[in-house]
Amino acid sequence: MNLLRFSVEGVSIFENGTLTLDLYASDKVVKEEGLTHIGNAKSRIYTQNVIALAGINASGKTTSLRIIDLVTDIVNGDISGSSFRYGALLPVLQPNITVKAIFEASGVFYLLESHLTNRYPLKGGEMFETGMHDGRNMLAFASEALWEHRGTPTKMVLASFEAFQKDAELLRSRKSSESIEDLPEQGNQYLTDTISVTLPYVRNNVKGVNFGMISPVSQIMPDTVTSVLRTFDDSIVDYSLDHEENKAHLQFRDDDSERVLSPAMAFNMLSTGTKRGALMIDFATKVLQTGGYLVVDEIENSLNKQLVEVVIQLFLSSKTNPYGATLIFSTHYPEILDILTRKDNIYFMTRGRSVDARAEAVKYSTIDKRIENKRSEVFESNFVKGTAPKYADVQALRRYIIGQLEGDGDVH
Repeated sequence: MNLLRFSVEGVSIFENGTLTLDLYASDKVVKEEGLTHIGNAKSRIYTQNVIALAGINASGKTTSLRIIDLVTDIVNGDISGSSFRYGALLPVLQPNITVKAIFEASGVFYLLESHLTNRYPLKGGEMFETGMHDGRNMLAFASEALWEHRGTPTKMVLASFEAFQKDAELLRSRKSSESIEDLPEQGNQYLTDTISVTLPYVRNNVKGVNFGMISPVSQIMPDTVTSVLRTFDDSIVDYSLDHEENKAHLQFRDDDSERVLSPAMAFNMLSTGTKRGALMIDFATKVLQTGGYLVVDEIENSLNKQLVEVVIQLFLSSKTNPYGATLIFSTHYPEILDILTRKDNIYFMTRGRSVDARAEAVKYSTIDKRIENKRSEVFESNFVKGTAPKYADVQALRRYIIGQLEGDGDVH
């Protein structure tokens, strides 16, 4: 499954309550490195192997990544366990959510429109008293429709859900989990309210694999190898896990002998950057072996720029990414954007262009056509309003600190 374009309506922090992102190459394709061709031989559609969301704090980056994680699961046909996976979205999701997604699977292009119910919306700033303790999933499909494109769509068609639908045939729809209309094949009656009508069309597609989201606080230690750990900490001489004994063997350069510890204790002896880097490489290796999506929040967190570039280049190179896996990451640091050579795979996340300061995803290629501009300089210049801290806010912070040092208390 290759997700090409999606919109999610019913997310309170975004402009007009909607987040829309393209994951395909909308600009001219000259060099195919960093892109994956999909469809038949006549197709001119390419998916992006790396997509970056850049913005300052509270600009909607993390929420966008969580939504991407949700949408890939919806298109892959299964949102069971949504209370656990998407609970962090609870504060921003409205009672009713509409997801539109254009995707490709096994050479066929589809449009999905799903209407979902959020069973536990916030009311008055607090969760309903039932919370999520009644055992039901947080999200459920209310109705759906799935169309198949009659041929191979152009990039212009991909840019519009309406244009795609005009040249597509309705395959299957359901009004609710209780009332289902089969078009044309049978089988919908077996779907639960957490299984999408897309499932029969993507179930055998290994590229549907989604390895979820790595956050800055992820605390999972993979069963990795010494060579990977040494990339992030060259003082490590040896590291291995004995699953039968539930022990870890760890040796640093200055140790006379190896330490035999519990996996948790060995985990805690490693630096934050080493742990996070190893986790990222472990997830990347799995998704690069099949294709799919790896979502990383704050990719630079605890890692230096060179190591971040190593991870990104794994996805940009066809040698290490033969199956067209996609890395989607967020970053605060504009210099990381200079690693990327295209403009249509960078989104500036802003929260300052609208009157009520709602978040917005602005595709870089739509606002700057000059190829010679460094992405980092465009970001830092506040060319797209809201990509740099407001001058007044920075000055207010300075006045506050000066006031504290002078003993004047809170300074507004």
